[in-house]
Order: sequence, then structure tokens, then C-alpha cells
Amino acid sequence: MEDFTPYFLLYNDIINRLKEIERTGWKISGIEDAETVAEHTFHVCSVALLISRLISKKVDYEKLFVMSVLHDMPESIYGDIPTPNKTEADRDREKKWVADTLRKLGYPPEWGDELENLSSLEAMIIKISDCISTIFQGLSYMEEHKHIHLNEIIENNLERLSEIKDVVDEHSIKTLIEFIENLVFDRLDKRR
Repeated sequence: MEDFTPYFLLYNDIINRLKEIERTGWKISGIEDAETVAEHTFHVCSVALLISRLISKKVDYEKLFVMSVLHDMPESIYGDIPTPNKTEADRDREKKWVADTLRKLGYPPEWGDELENLSSLEAMIIKISDCISTIFQGLSYMEEHKHIHLNEIIENNLERLSEIKDVVDEHSIKTLIEFIENLVFDRLDKRR
């Protein structure tokens, strides 16, 4: 591992900026004082911990924590680009940043690839947690702001969850995703 001392202040500044960056999808949808990337990241980390306790397979908690914290950290540098607007160049730039950061912290840079490709249990847990966080934040905003409709954001994240459900072999994850889908569809139906 490289000497991390020179990077400490740099990364501290990057982390601190995440507390100021409001999530773009919510801002575009008309939410004032939207959730910040730091708030979202905390929710993702917390949900990932909860999900990991449901799983019968062994979870690498250090890997889960590190990947959860880093999953949106490049947004501090490049901005929060909504998924539908993200180009391949944006994804490559963020992926390189994550790999470089993992290496500087003494972790395998391949963990960044796992996040991108959902090729590990920990990466799947983080993606599921990311979707759940976004879905429930959207539902919360819709409750708070009756005139705002966030169905597209919510439905896009439900679709991602459904795609994961189709490939994951862990029964408890499939059950959780089905529970979330039913709960969310019920809430959206009541709004109509």
C-alpha cells in the first residue's frame, strides 16, 4: 500500500463535498433541499448492512463497507450525473477514479470492476441497496410533495432490482426484492 498520508486531506475534502452535492435526479424533478450524495451514501451503507444479515452466504464486510462508501464518491469530482444521462466516457472516468482510489487505499482495484459488472455478492448488495435507497427516498418525496411525481425514477430502480432478482441465486435476496416490489407498487397504486 502506498503511503496514504499525502492523500488524507485530499480525500477528506472530497468526502466533505459530498455533504454539499444534492442529488441531481431529485433537483431536476423539482425537489428543493434535495438529499445530498453523502446522505444517500449513508443510507446505502446502512441498507447494505441490513441486507448482508439476511444472506446465508459469507459476506466480506470490509469489502462491502469500502465499496459502499466509494460507490458514488466520484460525484464529488465529476458531479452527480443521472444514470440515463451518463455516457460511456463518464462511466470510464468514474471507474478509473474508483480503481485508483482503491489502489491508493491498499485495496484491489478490481473491486471497482465488480461494482460496475455486479460480479460479486458484495457488489450486488450495494446495487440493491442503492436502488432501495433511491426508491424509498422517492416515495418519501412523493408523500411530502403531493404535486411531484417521481414514478420514472422509482420505476427505473424497480426495473434494476428486477434484473438483479433474475440473476441472483440467493433466495433471501429474491424474497426481499419481491417484498420491495409489492410494497412500492401498492404505494404507487394508492397515489393514483
